[in-house]
Amino acid sequence: MCVPYRGSRPVRCVGEVSDDLPVAEACASLAAEPLSVAVARRLLAQLLDACGVGSEHRSDALLVASEVVANAIRHGSRPGDEIAVEFAVR
Repeated sequence: MCVPYRGSRPVRCVGEVSDDLPVAEACASLAAEPLSVAVARRLLAQLLDACGVGSEHRSDALLVASEVVANAIRHGSRPGDEIAVEFAVR
């Protein structure tokens, strides 16, 4: 279950699939408002940094996350709603 994200919890890799492929996950419940796009990006950036994801893949992932969260807020929610975001690095 996702909990409201406040940006204070550190994100770190939590397990290993193989010797060279870390796996980590993060999820959060965010207010369905435009400011949450930046919050979701920060959460994903922390996760990617913790797992050592390179800059090329990092910027692509952050762009996609921004678009998905913005679309969920704009097209899939009403004022007062919350949206859940879940990220995984494999």
